[in-house]
Amino acid sequence: TLGDPMLTDLVGQALTNSPDARSAIAAVRAARAQLGQVRSSLGPQIDARGSFTRSSPSDEIPMAIDGDLYSAGFDAAWELDIFGGVRRANEAAKAYLQGQDAMRADIEVSLAAETASAYVQLRAAQQRLCVAQENLALQQETFDLLQSRFDSGLINELALQQAKANLESTRATVPVLETAVERTLNALAVLTGNIPGSLHQKLSNSWSIPVAEMEDVTGIPADLLRRRPDVRVAERKLAEQTARIGIAKSNYFPKLTLSGSIGVEALSFDALDNVGNDTRSFGPSVHWAIFRSGQIRNQVKAQTALQEQALAGYEKAVLSAVQETRDALTAFRNERLRLDALTVAADAACTAAELANDRYENGLEPFDTVLDAQRVQLRLEDQQVQSQSESTLSVIRLYKALGGGWHARHSLDDGGGYNMDD
Repeated sequence: TLGDPMLTDLVGQALTNSPDARSAIAAVRAARAQLGQVRSSLGPQIDARGSFTRSSPSDEIPMAIDGDLYSAGFDAAWELDIFGGVRRANEAAKAYLQGQDAMRADIEVSLAAETASAYVQLRAAQQRLCVAQENLALQQETFDLLQSRFDSGLINELALQQAKANLESTRATVPVLETAVERTLNALAVLTGNIPGSLHQKLSNSWSIPVAEMEDVTGIPADLLRRRPDVRVAERKLAEQTARIGIAKSNYFPKLTLSGSIGVEALSFDALDNVGNDTRSFGPSVHWAIFRSGQIRNQVKAQTALQEQALAGYEKAVLSAVQETRDALTAFRNERLRLDALTVAADAACTAAELANDRYENGLEPFDTVLDAQRVQLRLEDQQVQSQSESTLSVIRLYKALGGGWHARHSLDDGGGYNMDD
């Protein structure tokens, strides 16, 4: 929308190199691994085993085995998820993964918005510095002219000192603006994962402030609010907590496990493969927490309360999304109206300053008129630059309020990678 290739490049660097972005992606990978771990509980668990034991009888137990015992085999166990506890755990892990992915998207949206805002603030500071330096040059010419006339005895010292005060007042704004340029350059370097100072040469030229037209940000469908990453995070937290209620309730019911083992046992290693040395066992087992109903009941109450808390958080996220979007859209529209008025005013002030200077040189106006015209010109041109930057910043805030645009940058798939389409 802003059509600035330099800004596009910086945002791309931020999304790739920022430590925050890399940390968020690592959190998604960890959540995906946790989901895989929970999914494995749905199937049977098979373990291999092997052991060697050397024993000798004591005088008190003469019938004990004296010698070596070798054994090897496989053990298997499968908890039949009759009452859905494992399935609910899988749902909770999947919702947690989706929440982490939405949180990653939220961090990327924030990074893009912060990078764009810092870039706009940099261009605004550079433009304001140019305005101050141009006015400083004009005021220097006026002061030099008055100094020449004062030296020739054509004017009194009052006009000279007034021009000097106006000149030095403008000169005093230059260091402040240079500090602002340096600060935003360093901020952009950190946001893009670079050492502060490394972007100075690349961004030293004073480019114009990127501007978005009104038609680029109107007609926004309201349903895009649900795609805000923070809203998706809150919704996934609610889904996760709802699944955890099911996990707690499953403890009311018995757990049925099928287990079995096959293997061999022998008194020597070479005899392990002899016929008749194999062992087998198989059978179901039931575990039921009958006398812990008070503990389980309170677990369900606790998870239910946490689910209500997550629901309140989701509702708050939706309300905040609507508020931020309306505020940003209103701010953009009104700032564009303010910018239009300031543009006309700045052009008029520039013309007025030229006319005042010409009339003063022809003896038709006092020098106070020139000073006033120069002050108004500097103030309005500076306000015009600030309004241009604020107009673009309001666009950035609007896109941030809508979750960063119309399409998510990445989304999860079950294959472990990222897709470009949501």
